[in-house]
Amino acid sequence: MKIVHFLNSSGHAGDAQVALLVAKQQRIIGHDARIIIEQSRNSALFLARARSEGVPALEASALSYDVDSPTPKRALEFWKVLIKYPNVILHMHTGRPLVRTADVLAARMLPLKARVATVHAPSDWSTYDDPEGRKKTWRRASVGLDLVLCPSSYSRKLQLEAGLPPAKVRVQPNPVDIEQIKKGDRGATRQQLGLSESDLLVLFLARLDDDKNPVDAIHGFSAITSKFPNAILALAGSGNQESACLRAVEELHLTQKVRLLGYRTDTANLLQAADIYLLPTKWENLSMSLLEAMAASLPIITTPVGGNLELVQAEETALFTRVGDTASISGALDRLLGDKDLRHSLGKRAYEAAQRFSLPTIAHQHIALYQSIIPTSPIKPGMQKTDYN
Repeated sequence: MKIVHFLNSSGHAGDAQVALLVAKQQRIIGHDARIIIEQSRNSALFLARARSEGVPALEASALSYDVDSPTPKRALEFWKVLIKYPNVILHMHTGRPLVRTADVLAARMLPLKARVATVHAPSDWSTYDDPEGRKKTWRRASVGLDLVLCPSSYSRKLQLEAGLPPAKVRVQPNPVDIEQIKKGDRGATRQQLGLSESDLLVLFLARLDDDKNPVDAIHGFSAITSKFPNAILALAGSGNQESACLRAVEELHLTQKVRLLGYRTDTANLLQAADIYLLPTKWENLSMSLLEAMAASLPIITTPVGGNLELVQAEETALFTRVGDTASISGALDRLLGDKDLRHSLGKRAYEAAQRFSLPTIAHQHIALYQSIIPTSPIKPGMQKTDYN
């Protein structure tokens, strides 16, 4: 199969990560998969990573993630990009709950085998100024797609609320590269971070954006530092809350206890170096961050929101805290930092639960989905079938 993954993405969130993982595995199992990403402040970093992992990738410089172009102009520019790849399966990925109308229009004008979109948005329609208007626009645009994929049942429910036909909207979970996570070097990474053998590392590995609540993580951690002087909190990521995190660390006098690591690509190393995983997020679709923590056998502290409830269970594979409640974060940290057996049992069961999301399994599921719709989405009559190689 020839598959083009198109990223309507900033390049550093879960949607980009999913597309890269799936494309890489599709190539491993013999398919010709590649990635096109919009221009953004992070697109160059993403391109470098994709190419280093053997996935052909290019930037559509005429398309900008950060700028909303008029629909006709964007449709034309996207058409110019896609015209080079006829007779392929186009798989679009977006961090929003809908694909841009211009992108669907461009895809409909081309001889493609199938048009698929994965909506990775964690939030509901209420985040828009005109939610009903957005739903109506998306409902009309989605007619041009063969399949809309949702990483979680929670996400699928949001799509059905917009009025999309149930038969078109399917749940397709995100993958996690369990074998890659296992390769992380705990000893070397802890040494790099200046940790001793007895230190307990609490890791927050996600975007430092408001929806992930990184400042709450810092405040919740601050309340247990006197009881557990060997506890260290590390936040790895970048985002709009970086300055707020830095202020919180300084105001709470935690400069010796909290490490702001910035954007990191050595995910496996950080996960293996950690002892506890903390993500007090406001909302999630199907969190890549939690999946990776599960694959690393880490005990997890998170919130019972969105797709989190489809990944972990309270007291079985995670401890739940209330959104915005720093006291509940402190309480969960207190339990785990003080109970090695609980940390081990939660982490062990989380690792077992991660197996059904393994990368090979999910990549094959994507191929099966493509195959299920290709007969119903033929090349448009009168357009020549060509190869893009």
